[in-house]
Amino acid sequence: MWIYLQTNPLARANAQVGPIRGGTEIIPFSTVTKNNHEHANIYIGFLRAHLKYCGCGQVMYRPNLYILQRDPVAGTFKALYLSSSISFDIPVFGWRNRKLLCSSNAPSALIPNGISSWVVDPVTGKDVLTLTLNVADENNEIVYLYNLKSLVEELLQDAEELGGDKLGETGESAVDAERTRNDQFMDCVVRASTKFCKNYGDEMTVLVLMEKAYAAFRKKEEEKEKLRKGTQTKDTKIQVEMEKKR
Repeated sequence: MWIYLQTNPLARANAQVGPIRGGTEIIPFSTVTKNNHEHANIYIGFLRAHLKYCGCGQVMYRPNLYILQRDPVAGTFKALYLSSSISFDIPVFGWRNRKLLCSSNAPSALIPNGISSWVVDPVTGKDVLTLTLNVADENNEIVYLYNLKSLVEELLQDAEELGGDKLGETGESAVDAERTRNDQFMDCVVRASTKFCKNYGDEMTVLVLMEKAYAAFRKKEEEKEKLRKGTQTKDTKIQVEMEKKR
């Protein structure tokens, strides 16, 4: 488990546990790049963002992909990449009431539990990562992520270009700059995840309204059908009585 501790002394003095914490174990990127020594100190994993009253539910939990680089000399880690919240297109039902997707007094939770494996198919050469997630503290879902290796390689290249230094280069003179960079990472992730939460909440609100409108439409159609059948039955009875009289 990875817990991020903000380095700003004033922020740390006044803050509770931050919104970015927990998640899966970290997996060496070398698991799927054994012959690339440049990636020997790169690790990936999925943490979870814990956001309160952001637009869906009392609190929202969603997974975030992260990439870490380990300094083999100092034994410390730095964040190279953190994603916004990821839905994986998994439906998240209500915590207490399955039908209430974004209840104001209950969590909306999709939590990454663990990475079961990350292997390369010897036939296709494609990698597949097996990720387990928990939905609303009730169901466990297994997701298979294909070609994550290529995505991570692209993100590492972007990090190298944006950072202006080669992977693996460290220096004591850059410690403060690195801490500031990590804090900025976290702020960016929280903002992006909060936006995701609001958009998700808006989408669920529209979905619920559409479902209610459709349910009302179906009810009217069923009532019309019952009325039509009732009228047909009545007409049939009248016709039968008229036939008998003849």
